[in-house]
Amino acid sequence: MHITKQLILAAITVIITITTTSCNNNTEKEKSITVENEFTTLFSNLNLPLTIADTSLEVNTTKAAQIKIATKAYIPNKVVTTFFEPDEKITYYPVGKAQNADQEIYLVIKAKSENKKAAFLLVYDNLLNYKDGLLLCKTDENSKTTYTATLKKDFNIIIRKSESVANDEPIITESSLAYNNAGYLQEVVTNFSDEQADLTNPIDTMPQNHPFTGDYYYDAKNFISIRNNRDSSKLMFFYHYENNKADCSGEIKDNILITGTNTAVYLNDGDPCVINLLINNGKLTLTEDHGCGNKRALNCTLNGVFTKRAKKNAPKLPTKNTNEQTITPEKKIIKPATPITNTLKPKPKKIVPASPPKPKPTVAPVVKPELKQPDL
Repeated sequence: MHITKQLILAAITVIITITTTSCNNNTEKEKSITVENEFTTLFSNLNLPLTIADTSLEVNTTKAAQIKIATKAYIPNKVVTTFFEPDEKITYYPVGKAQNADQEIYLVIKAKSENKKAAFLLVYDNLLNYKDGLLLCKTDENSKTTYTATLKKDFNIIIRKSESVANDEPIITESSLAYNNAGYLQEVVTNFSDEQADLTNPIDTMPQNHPFTGDYYYDAKNFISIRNNRDSSKLMFFYHYENNKADCSGEIKDNILITGTNTAVYLNDGDPCVINLLINNGKLTLTEDHGCGNKRALNCTLNGVFTKRAKKNAPKLPTKNTNEQTITPEKKIIKPATPITNTLKPKPKKIVPASPPKPKPTVAPVVKPELKQPDL
């Protein structure tokens, strides 16, 4: 009987241990991704940093799990169409997921059509509401151009484009982006090779006080600058574009008219070209309306999506060492002397007429008495 009780107690202890371990494991899993749905469960957890290159976009379709049609609704078209055409048939493959300390969920997916391949990053909040996304890397018909992208441990994204030129010195563009409190991915730093040193921005030093103002980049050779204008209904506009492959290059420097809270239009007298601008969440989408054939070759367009470049911050002053004791000399406050005013009226002085000078005493001549000789 005593042995049976011991066996029962041992069995209960084992059950409690297994249950506790199982609960702890579930807790750890919840720390990884706090909210899941039919879409996110397709992704395995990533070990950051993750680097993906255009040479690694090939997918083993026999082993990789495709994203089903039912869950494709979670992939926004406005991100995908930055590279693919709207009518292209695209197949998606999950790469992985990660969640930062602020509970934002980062998903990396691969996408392929018949002739193109790409990788995208999608960002969702802790309730799985889509917030923003971007193209990480893509295949390029130009064999001299390569793309790589890295999602770092601090959840910053580094995108690097390298293009070889005739002298074998590549043109390198490297951008760093981060998800901000406003709910979108913002470019933090953009580093260009010395190739951009030859480019001049004629409105670079003009004021930038309007929300639209700033510098928007596609790469080192294609960028838009917007600055303040004396006319508050307009802004100064400069667009430099180069596409050597399509023999499409030029510059536009003129005014744009503000037409809404996030829209503007290039529309000027004497120029048939009309260009629409949509500025939203740190991105500028430029779309030709009509009449722009005089500014480009027939086999290219001015259209593009440009990312706002963060302003250069002023240098930080050296931080004081709080442990270091600072002795401040005591300041002596010297008050100005108060003038002394005599409130007593002075007594009038009596004017005493001057005394006439005293006449000098007249000295009578001394008359000596005549001595008479006595009579004998």
